[in-house]
Amino acid sequence: MGEQCAMEVDSRQQDAESEYARDFWTPLNNTIEAFLHPSSQTSPISFQDTFTLVYKCVGEGHSDRLHSDLMQTVSKYLKNLHVELLQCLTSDNEATQGQGIIQMIHMFDCALSDYIKAVKGISASFSYLGKYFAQKKNYKTLEDELTLMFCSEIAEHFIHDILSCVERSPPFTLEPALLSRLFHNLQTVSREDYGALYSKLFARFVTDALPRMHEHDLDSHIAEVHELQAQMRRESDQFKLSSAEGGSERNPALKRPAEDCD
Repeated sequence: MGEQCAMEVDSRQQDAESEYARDFWTPLNNTIEAFLHPSSQTSPISFQDTFTLVYKCVGEGHSDRLHSDLMQTVSKYLKNLHVELLQCLTSDNEATQGQGIIQMIHMFDCALSDYIKAVKGISASFSYLGKYFAQKKNYKTLEDELTLMFCSEIAEHFIHDILSCVERSPPFTLEPALLSRLFHNLQTVSREDYGALYSKLFARFVTDALPRMHEHDLDSHIAEVHELQAQMRRESDQFKLSSAEGGSERNPALKRPAEDCD
């Protein structure tokens, strides 16, 4: 009798697992994948259908399972992204390694922009799940959790390489628009933590990255502005010089023989 009851319980559990996978997780996972991979061929269900499925899934007691599966899917995506970014940096050749860092920053910028859009879509579609956790488990927001995942699994591993490259590279090695977007997005996903840690560099691209100024800070601020202006002039002169030298090398006719200068 006991064995029969145990078998019936196992059967009901298996049925519940199958129902969850078939009716809830499979279509919801497709939606998550579509947000994370916007260029893929995955066909997500509509926002209304997604919201309804999440509502039913939570109502039937699958909230913890759904939350866990969602986090695992996003974590898997971030781990794959980590590997792709790391591949850009794995080179023994110094010149190739420098190019790899630039390539990594471009990839990082695109991935971060896409991820922020994906998080907004996922958070809106799964808002009832986030609301449930906020009410029952002293939970902040789903958007906070997902953005902080990017910081812990991606940004923390590459932030120093990115900032070092930005600081040391000649002007216009990276497009100003890219840098502005990248630093703003880093400020967003870190909830301004990176701006506080690397305030001077972030202040070049993000307004209000520096703490509020007081009267006694005025002299030091003026000195910093003068130093920054001098640095910008040096970088501008260096860029003009390198551009002129590059133009001469590309067009030998620009180089006049010594006797023509008499």
